[in-house]
Amino acid sequence: MHKKALTEADIRTKFITPALVGVNGDKWDLLTQIREEVYFTKGRVIVRGKTVKRGVARRADYILVYKPNLPLARIKEALLTDCNLHSIVRLPNGVFNPYTSIRTNLLFFTKGRPTTEIWYYEHPYPPGAKSYNKGKPIRIEEFAAERAWWGSEQDGFAARVENERAWRVSIDQIKAGGFNLDLKNPHQADDGPGDLEHLLPEYERLLAQIAETRNALKTQLMEALNR
Repeated sequence: MHKKALTEADIRTKFITPALVGVNGDKWDLLTQIREEVYFTKGRVIVRGKTVKRGVARRADYILVYKPNLPLARIKEALLTDCNLHSIVRLPNGVFNPYTSIRTNLLFFTKGRPTTEIWYYEHPYPPGAKSYNKGKPIRIEEFAAERAWWGSEQDGFAARVENERAWRVSIDQIKAGGFNLDLKNPHQADDGPGDLEHLLPEYERLLAQIAETRNALKTQLMEALNR
């Protein structure tokens, strides 16, 4: 049967899952490390006037678990200890539109020695573009600037220099930040409040405070009217 005739589930079952597990089962453990069709967000908050609701929850075809019950920060710590995570390319929002608008980072690492510093490169939109979509996707030609800047891992990327798109962060800074790898470009001014996924917890906290204050005012008003 031709692959084009297969369903998405067929592709996962026949090709992707076996590749993850490995021929001899020596890669990812199917029972403890691989989960399929998992919802990993509650959906974005949509505010229209006084009405607040959530959009469609985001779902992943696969989620790989490094170790059972191991927090994400510990996974990142293990990555930085066992591998040299030398480069992270930050892609702009919308690369995978319309499926998700979540910002994507590309991680480049070599196994065998620990990370001492990480170089970041922020990939910009092409001139005149404000987002990507199915009709105008990201193109490999857009990475010419990264290729020219990249250098060689053999000499520790000695030719790299910081610029408005590139900067480096020491492992001590990463540890101090709780192993957060999603770091903003320090050479550019903050042009907005941030991504919705990062703002959502703060937004929900503010909603709870508003509801608490409203209930307190109602109670005080009722007490005043009953005197």
